[in-house]
Amino acid sequence: MNNKILLNKDLLDKITSELKELKTICRDEKMAKKIEDLLNNIVDETTNKTVSLEELIREKMKETKLVNPDLNASLYLLYRNLVNGKITQEDALRRFEAYVRMEGYDKKIY
Repeated sequence: MNNKILLNKDLLDKITSELKELKTICRDEKMAKKIEDLLNNIVDETTNKTVSLEELIREKMKETKLVNPDLNASLYLLYRNLVNGKITQEDALRRFEAYVRMEGYDKKIY
């Protein structure tokens, strides 16, 4: 099960900034080390594994193009609505996960 959450980048930047400030004013070495570890975890998670929702939907569309045209069409509509701003990131993520979950149950012979 995917344990990812959607966070606003501005909020994440603010948290990182506050942690850096705490690190500089902290006199306790153990506390400074823990703050440094938190900063490193945030940087690792946000830089190495960042894949936008648009890219994720596009990749799934490519995977299902020949195998499941109905899912491909649904993903295409989802992608266009997301890119055009008709739906939010949260709503698009919820729909994408639902489509992917239902993929195993929606088998047709093409």
